[in-house]
Amino acid sequence: MHRKKVLIIVAAVLCLVAAGAVLFFIFRKVDYPILKKTRIGGERYIREIYPELEIRYPDVDVNRDNAECIVSDFYSDSVYGNSDDNSDTMRRINIIAYSMPELFKDKDIEKFSLRAANASIIIINDKRKTLSSEKNKKRRYTSKWVDVDPDNQENLKFYIVQSIPVRLYGENLYQSKEVNGEKNDAVEKINKCVIEVKLTYKDGREEQQYLVFSTASRGDVSPFSIYRADSK
Repeated sequence: MHRKKVLIIVAAVLCLVAAGAVLFFIFRKVDYPILKKTRIGGERYIREIYPELEIRYPDVDVNRDNAECIVSDFYSDSVYGNSDDNSDTMRRINIIAYSMPELFKDKDIEKFSLRAANASIIIINDKRKTLSSEKNKKRRYTSKWVDVDPDNQENLKFYIVQSIPVRLYGENLYQSKEVNGEKNDAVEKINKCVIEVKLTYKDGREEQQYLVFSTASRGDVSPFSIYRADSK
């Protein structure tokens, strides 16, 4: 009988511990984004995770000291974008496209490829107006190489992908919790971004370059300048 009572007490304690763990998991405050390192195709990637969204992009090291300016004060148009408020997570997904300048004018270049790294930015080189998620239930986007014809750069653009906390304002309207939260987040992302470049010349030579952004304002993406940096 004593053994049975001990087992009952132990089982009750374990149930209480399990219930407490579940409640802690449910009500704990999670700071987003959650950043996790992974490897895709043998390369280092970062998984930037939100409740309803995940963006995966390469993790590269560059030296911004003594970077050479190749585009100065480019006024980029916010070409198009879409927002989606989620009342369950109280977050807003923004996916906003910005036009890019003509990056390379050297007639000896046959083609080049671009890929965004170090920030939740996706480069696209076509006329599409939306990004296609790799998953249905939870959106996921992965930064990949994009091929570009030097003579046809007018469709080149980059999407800034955001998940911003919002609060209820009125009955059906939501606004960012922080003043200028969306603009500040976008500026932070573009200034962190590194564009990897693979150049192929007509004589068969190949070259790797790294481009970085610098915004003129802390409160707006445009105008920005682009610099050529060195890898570490």
